[in-house]
Amino acid sequence: GARMDRLAGNDYGELLRSGLDIVAREKPGVRWAGSKEVWVLEFVPLLARVFPEARFFAVERDPRAVVASLLAMAEKDPTQAAHPPSYLRHWRKQVALSHHFGCDPFLRGRFRSISFERLVTQPEDEARRLCDDLDIGFHPEMLRLSADGWKGNSSFDHGGKDIYSGTVDRWRQVLPVRVVQAADYLCGQEMVLTPYRPATAPKAEEALAYLQEAGQQSGSWRSDSGDLLSDFGGEMVRHTLLRTIVEPEESLVRRCFLFGNILGQL
Repeated sequence: GARMDRLAGNDYGELLRSGLDIVAREKPGVRWAGSKEVWVLEFVPLLARVFPEARFFAVERDPRAVVASLLAMAEKDPTQAAHPPSYLRHWRKQVALSHHFGCDPFLRGRFRSISFERLVTQPEDEARRLCDDLDIGFHPEMLRLSADGWKGNSSFDHGGKDIYSGTVDRWRQVLPVRVVQAADYLCGQEMVLTPYRPATAPKAEEALAYLQEAGQQSGSWRSDSGDLLSDFGGEMVRHTLLRTIVEPEESLVRRCFLFGNILGQL
């Protein structure tokens, strides 16, 4: 906050560069300045044009672990109780974007997906690979919590460890079966593009029941239409398109899978 008055620029690109310059000046000699953001993946092509020297790393995490964290956070702070189905739909959107960008010649060598699970279970290997990507030397201090007073942002207690993997599969113990089934139904198709796999054989009626239950709860953030019939109809169309031999219209593919090449891979 004390440095906000240094921000300057005539457009968003200049403002972003100004902010990154402020960060970089806090540590003289730094080669890279960056930030961790959420729900901004669709802006990567635009950012890549504005910052031709930039590198982008998308962190993928098991969608059921994401929901487990979301629900645990809601128990601690009800004001942050978001809508789980919305998060699950955005997870699969992120997967589609990541794989589409990974095939984009314009982003070759500048964009890569990183597994959260690998990052916390093999931190040194992943850190060294990141250093290679950025052409910088690896230092063991990179694996230590260094921000003064920061204790991490996990929804679960992690005992103060710097990098921990104990919560990677905690969703298997804490998530109700109906939530796991809904996650597998909503995200199961896109999981084949990731290291994750469905843990159940979800049925449409089970997913519908959970969507109805979740829809009746208030949430601080949600992106559904508010019309259960419309939303679930879209889910059934997605499942049907993967079984049909008829070539679907491009507009329908975009509505259901964002990109034709993603439907083709699935």
